[in-house]
Amino acid sequence: MRLEELEVSGFRNLARQNISFGPQVNLLTGQNGQGKTSLIEAVFVLSHGKSFRGAKIKELAAWPEQTAAESICTIRGLFATADGKKEVLCRVSGAKRSIKINGKAVENASAFYGQTRSVVFTPDELQIVKGPPSLRRHFVDRLLAQADARYVDHLVHYQRALKSRNKVLAAAQEKQKTAELPSLVASWNTILARHAVVVSAKRKELCAEMETHFADYYQQIVSASGSAETVSCSYRSELIEQGAGDDEQRAKQLYDETLSRDLRKGVTSLGPHRDDLQLYIGSASAMHDSRQTASQGQTRSIALALTLAACRLLRERSGEAPILLLDDVESELDSLRRSSLGKILRETTSQVIITATDVSHLAEEAGLETKLMHITGGNIIPGNQPASRVN
Repeated sequence: MRLEELEVSGFRNLARQNISFGPQVNLLTGQNGQGKTSLIEAVFVLSHGKSFRGAKIKELAAWPEQTAAESICTIRGLFATADGKKEVLCRVSGAKRSIKINGKAVENASAFYGQTRSVVFTPDELQIVKGPPSLRRHFVDRLLAQADARYVDHLVHYQRALKSRNKVLAAAQEKQKTAELPSLVASWNTILARHAVVVSAKRKELCAEMETHFADYYQQIVSASGSAETVSCSYRSELIEQGAGDDEQRAKQLYDETLSRDLRKGVTSLGPHRDDLQLYIGSASAMHDSRQTASQGQTRSIALALTLAACRLLRERSGEAPILLLDDVESELDSLRRSSLGKILRETTSQVIITATDVSHLAEEAGLETKLMHITGGNIIPGNQPASRVN
């Protein structure tokens, strides 16, 4: 999969422009605040329909001083895929978003995800390692959405049912128990169970698939420094641990059994929204939770290894390499880890877009054809000549 052309208008602090990309490595340099991350974000939106920054849809439009009263932005990407050329157009007007693929409006999430694929690494990705479980669940969900379009439907239905059940529980706390409550909650328990078993099972399956790649990339990243530590990951789901697995009836029973506890708390205490992707670091004799024990350097390497593992897993599942987006990655790596990443990129089949404040040695170490670009004031200027090196 390749992004050939990107057109932006009214997006963040980027000027209105059309940008072309090379098939291998694309390096965008520029000082902080000029729009490097905005470019990465625009490409990401075309694959995910939302920002990796956690921004609301209306926040994607250009800053107020740069626009008219109505905040409107468009992002258009032309992709070369195994299924042929795909033009993806995302238009944001206020808080509303519309997406078209080859001129046809996309009506639901499952019809959108997987049309194009991208994986991102930013300095904020370090929070996946040290932050709360919700960030790791989100990481798994956005990966699964690109790997399995049907998964999105189950996740959306589960989230809607969860929200409705929590409303009933909160109302019950305020008004005390009513005669109608048991039957009302029971109806949501059935819907929750139906989708919860699918969501948890698919997450667990994907994490198990990813574990070998995760450990392999981590060792490649740290090998130059002589480090002997290893990493692993496992998906923790109370639903699965209590015997639900893919058993919808058992899941329904568990939701019924936790009703009294949920009434006391006013929220649903069981289900995929409470699961976690647990990350471990250590040796063959002793593994430790990376949230408590990983150093800053180890945290950077873990986050990067997760990104690379996700990229490889998508390639294996879809038969097509996703676009790899690396935002300011060199600031997070020492020279030895940067050299190791260069070697990894040399082996990848993904198109890579890298941002850096200065000319990157990473692209040179990868030994791949590199298209140079520079950004200033939101304007992207192609380099005079692409830099390349043949090994």
